[in-house]
Amino acid sequence: MNKNKIVIIISMLLVVSCNRSPLKNIFKQEVLDSVRSYIEKDNFAHDSYLMLQTEKIFHENKIDINNGFIIGPLYENLYPDSEQGNYIELLKYKNKTVYIQFFNASFIDSLYHARTVIYCRQDSFCIYKNVYSHNPIMNYLKRASLIYYKKGKLLVRNDIDSLYLPKLSVDNLE
Repeated sequence: MNKNKIVIIISMLLVVSCNRSPLKNIFKQEVLDSVRSYIEKDNFAHDSYLMLQTEKIFHENKIDINNGFIIGPLYENLYPDSEQGNYIELLKYKNKTVYIQFFNASFIDSLYHARTVIYCRQDSFCIYKNVYSHNPIMNYLKRASLIYYKKGKLLVRNDIDSLYLPKLSVDNLE
């Protein structure tokens, strides 16, 4: 009887020590729910998404942008100098994968690095009349949402392209 207990305890310890806790466990449930809601509302049904910390993204306007995460479609060449190893899989939801990018992935255990990154098919949006943007960074920001806390309440902002992209005037386009 004691041998069985010892075997069971040792087996459980081995399973626990070999099983890495998922990265998604570090996020609050309401943040993960916001990510899932974003995926459900995505009219383009992208295959994968990227979450970036707001302080890692340059913004054109001089407004104070709350610290949080931006989630949008993961396009190839979003950051031309990035390496695949910088993407860490956060979660899977409805056959969609959400990644987080760490700009210095050497600090992250290689077991967490995404082995195969699924990129979205490149798309575009209309800037003015028949002028379309195919730039992955502009497309990401156009389709992204900002998830952040303000006064202890989780908020989601969907019009973030106006925070990060320069204002275009008709005079510049004609």
